[in-house]
Amino acid sequence: MSIFNKEEIQNESTPTDFVNYVIQEAFLAGVSDIHIEALKDKGRIRFRINGDIIDSEIDLPLDQLPLVANSLKVMANLSYQTSELPEDGHFSANYRNAHGTFEEVDIRLSIFPTIHGDAIVLRILNQSEILLSMAELGMDADSLMKLKKLSMKSYGMILINGPVGSGKTTTMYSIISELSKSEDKKNIITLEDPVEYNFDLIRQSQIKTAVGFTFAEGMKAILRQDPDIVMIGEIRDGETAAYALEAALSGRSVFSTIHANSAIGTISRLIDLKIERGLFSYALNGAIAQRLVKKICPACSQDHTPPQDFIQILGLENENIAYKKGAGCTECNGTGFKGRMGIFEILEFNDSIRSAIIERRSNEDIIAVARKTGFETLMEDAIKKIKNGDITIEDVIKVVL
Repeated sequence: MSIFNKEEIQNESTPTDFVNYVIQEAFLAGVSDIHIEALKDKGRIRFRINGDIIDSEIDLPLDQLPLVANSLKVMANLSYQTSELPEDGHFSANYRNAHGTFEEVDIRLSIFPTIHGDAIVLRILNQSEILLSMAELGMDADSLMKLKKLSMKSYGMILINGPVGSGKTTTMYSIISELSKSEDKKNIITLEDPVEYNFDLIRQSQIKTAVGFTFAEGMKAILRQDPDIVMIGEIRDGETAAYALEAALSGRSVFSTIHANSAIGTISRLIDLKIERGLFSYALNGAIAQRLVKKICPACSQDHTPPQDFIQILGLENENIAYKKGAGCTECNGTGFKGRMGIFEILEFNDSIRSAIIERRSNEDIIAVARKTGFETLMEDAIKKIKNGDITIEDVIKVVL
């Protein structure tokens, strides 16, 4: 399968025309990342769509790859001289969207030297996909209400976790965007690496580790800026975590991400970072875990019988479920999928959970306490969406297990 027209792309006269053609077609197809890379005897183009890497049918002569790299460096205001070090940059350009109108698209550029030549990755930052409302995240009504209730608390912290590319930043942006529109005006400041969307009424700051401006250093200074709400792109160390949690306890609303496998895993991660149980148990309002799962294309959705062992793995043998799968059509470029949706679990911190943490009770005990107020796991949320015909059991097993 290819989203490119071979004849059209071969008619592009310059490397810049070639690059713009590739980005344009990729943007129309919903590609998130374009890979232009050198192999032993040729170049190739691959693209990531709906989370999967797909080969294109376009071969790029090796002698053209340096010209493409130089064109991209010029577009990103980088030096086009040959470098033996990795390089990063970004640029914006107007590309035609699915409605036929043009919109500004941000492109993040990464150039990485390999033994055969440069490996180039272009991340397409589609602002219409990055900036969603809370209602567009894919939560059911109960989860959405929990998220809104947690985000409206006047102080405290919410931590979001999930693997790379699971939509954590999109969730934080949706919260920040809605809070910025509140009639109760707030001073909102962010620390990001990188800044993926520019808000008009929010003070955003780009982390620059090369000059010592880290998340930890940013947190030391940010409280002197009189913030009501602080968004931290990621908590990577105990020092940043401690500053963030103290900010939450001192009357600020704090939102950030952290590496953990589940909502309950956030607790273990903070303990690993040497944070006192008493500090984070009272500073945290909630922990959210999320994944992104491919949505079945509604235009070609059809009945499907998944492998029996997959059904058994999820314990659904006794369930009467009308499983669905996309057959593949022009609407989805033959993939059977169109877009992705979030799978969530939300752990609300209350006095019972805080007591269980301080008493050093097991994660299983804490989950049992949480279930009394409606806690559901990632897998339970995924199964509901399988039953609704939104996602496939095969993709759930690949992404959520």
